[in-house]
Amino acid sequence: MTIAMIDGTVDTSAPELAGANITVKTPCAYKEDNASKTHATAIASILVSNNYGVAPDATLVAYSVPTKQATKLDECKQDRSGLKGTPYGAIEMALNDGAQIISISRSDNSKDSKAQKWAIARAMARGVIIVGPAGNDAKDENEVSYARWSGTVGVSAIDASGQLASYSSW
Repeated sequence: MTIAMIDGTVDTSAPELAGANITVKTPCAYKEDNASKTHATAIASILVSNNYGVAPDATLVAYSVPTKQATKLDECKQDRSGLKGTPYGAIEMALNDGAQIISISRSDNSKDSKAQKWAIARAMARGVIIVGPAGNDAKDENEVSYARWSGTVGVSAIDASGQLASYSSW
């Protein structure tokens, strides 16, 4: 099983990822904040950690994509297609790399993007599952969630008792 994860940069030296089969791909260079690195490493651990991951035997290909707050360097800025360094461009790369599941760790405001629509349609046509977050603003965020698309899976956060976490959107 190959899982593509679209998030920040994964720290593959983290102890919880020891022995996990992870490849990190960065479509274009950017300056990243520590919160993005920490989040990506945590999500990678949940997916493929040998100790507690949901799919410890899977291959994880982590596509490091900048958030809107990150500083894109020249390589990203000069992309004429406008896809390099975007979640949609990473979806296309993941499909080309043979991913069977794509986990996207961010919501997106580009609800009318043709590139987004085609990337999701291509994934659905190939039977690739796209999993995306509901958000963390404690409100209905259907308009910016990947879960608004038919054939995708939306994920909300839960607390220790299995109830919707107070900060989780739906």
